[in-house]
Amino acid sequence: MAKHFLTKVVSIGVKALLSFSLFAMLQGCYGERVESLEKQLSELQSQLQRQSAVLESVAVAQRQFADQQSPDIKFVVSDLQFEVVEKAFEPLLIGDAKLTLEGKQAPALIFVEWSLNLTMDNQALEPLSFIQRVENGETKLAFTQALPRHNVKKKSLSVKVVPTGWYLGHVANVLQ
Repeated sequence: MAKHFLTKVVSIGVKALLSFSLFAMLQGCYGERVESLEKQLSELQSQLQRQSAVLESVAVAQRQFADQQSPDIKFVVSDLQFEVVEKAFEPLLIGDAKLTLEGKQAPALIFVEWSLNLTMDNQALEPLSFIQRVENGETKLAFTQALPRHNVKKKSLSVKVVPTGWYLGHVANVLQ
């Protein structure tokens, strides 16, 4: 019985030792894995910081380049004229305005994006956007807009032409 008891104690001791050894070994592997992941995380964070710094410097350079390349241009809309034309099935607003560029470095050719903002009886209608070629600092902006109902009086309309953006243009070939 003592032999059996001793065998059982040894068996339990061996099992405990093996369990402890396995636990210690797993802890060591786990600890190494955690250290490896922490090292990778640290490397990724430093790489991200470097990339952020590069992106910020590129953004600054782009803004500086745009400031150097963009001439100081002011858009002046004048001579806005419009009329309401009653057609059988669709009343129309037809009009035009003169767009002039002012500034020291106005390019010879640009494309201007502009919006036609229309208010009828103090209710804003959906604005329309256009892109217009502008040569030598001026152009005529022409527009036609369908109206939602007949018998609209000119005094009940408010029409605004608003330049919203511009793009450089280049004459590729002049055909005669």
